[in-house]
Amino acid sequence: MDIDGRVGRATVDGVFDIDLKPVPNIVSGEPHRVLIKLPNGFEFAEAEMASGKTTIKGGAVQFDPLEDTHGHFAHLHLTGNGVVREAATAS
Repeated sequence: MDIDGRVGRATVDGVFDIDLKPVPNIVSGEPHRVLIKLPNGFEFAEAEMASGKTTIKGGAVQFDPLEDTHGHFAHLHLTGNGVVREAATAS
């Protein structure tokens, strides 16, 4: 996984593959940086957006492949009370 490059892959053998890549610029097609900041967010304080693709390989849940969806990369520090602000903004 490369958070700064917005590239990642997650696989559960025989169940699914998830691939993430940078969001393409709508004009040039070049990698485009999209950043979401949620100072009071319940999930994260800051996240890098990515373009996603999910391929189902098996398992109980079945659906068509998802292409050109979104994903995000974020450093998470969560407790039962939500985001720990100091850790989430320190990175």
